[in-house]
Amino acid sequence: MHLQQKIQPAINDDTLFLPGLSPVGRHGIHARFDGGALPSDGGVLLLREIERGVNFSGMLASCLQDARDPGRTIHDHTTMIRERMFVIACGYEDCDDLDALRHDPAFRIACEHLPDSGPGLASQPIHIYDAATDRPVCFLLRPGKRPSGAEAAMVQGTDMHFGAAMLVGLVDGVGVAYFDVSPFIMTLGVSSVGAGLALFLTGGVPVSGLPFAFGDNFGFGRVAGVPVPVIIALVCILIMWIFMSRTRLGTQVYAVGGNIKAARLSAINTKRTLVLAYTICALVAPLAGLLLTARVDSGEANLGGTIALESIAACVIAGVLLRGGIGRVENVVLGAFFIVLVQNGMNLAQISSYMQMVLLGLLLILAVIFDQLRCRIILSGA
Repeated sequence: MHLQQKIQPAINDDTLFLPGLSPVGRHGIHARFDGGALPSDGGVLLLREIERGVNFSGMLASCLQDARDPGRTIHDHTTMIRERMFVIACGYEDCDDLDALRHDPAFRIACEHLPDSGPGLASQPIHIYDAATDRPVCFLLRPGKRPSGAEAAMVQGTDMHFGAAMLVGLVDGVGVAYFDVSPFIMTLGVSSVGAGLALFLTGGVPVSGLPFAFGDNFGFGRVAGVPVPVIIALVCILIMWIFMSRTRLGTQVYAVGGNIKAARLSAINTKRTLVLAYTICALVAPLAGLLLTARVDSGEANLGGTIALESIAACVIAGVLLRGGIGRVENVVLGAFFIVLVQNGMNLAQISSYMQMVLLGLLLILAVIFDQLRCRIILSGA
């Protein structure tokens, strides 16, 4: 075995000493750069010395009114302005890349922080609190950061997403309530129109390039170890349970679904109830679409094509009468769990996706048959 000695390159004796650096706290700073040239690290340290003498960031900060609660404030305006000045000096003109520099030793020294200890730089989100309620009302992405085009498009797309869904629900409700169109035909026709428009606008091509934070937070994010989609689903279940079981409008929805003529004779505004019911349902559906898009990190017009069939099967299995008037939210949740368990079982059994559609359709047919039998039993008992 031959051992080859590695010869370390000799340090260039032509070194440049940078004297007169101000200490950070009680720690003195001594900088020496090999090669006889002043690198960017030395430049930002020199800029620190100039800033300490001129105090330009302090003068700018004095022109701003800081209405934040001192107990919640970690970084004052002077610190944030100084850091942004140094970011620009380092070549990041958008001030968007402080995350890339917050662990750089020279940059931390320039910002009056020790390289390997002390608080972090001002790069965390800033929450704006309401003085009356002491609750956060909004937050900025990062001080000095401007939303990218993808982030702005995501926010605008989400607003239009829920707006279009509400319009779809309103059209469904008006068609059923005021024009006496069959609910099945109305919802089927409007869904076909919506799917066709989505394919037309996208050209049948999946929309990609979504911001990473969108999928990372909504699709795979966790809060206290619990996935974000699960938390959103639990909140929706709780809201719908309260709405259907503890509100007057929820009781009117049951009454209209059970017997619309009797509900009309009971002084219930059936047309208003139908429109509101369809609109509320339409506002829940885009939330599921938003989470699914975040999960797959792509927007596809054909995505979730079997969800309608699965939802109907879950409701029928849970005891919801297709004719309306009978059904409980908690039972529907159990029905959805059953459908998911069946799908997972078929995946573990390595059943192809095409055969899964066949089996799911057969399951729906059997559930509808049992629903009709149960309806006959209820009518005969009455």
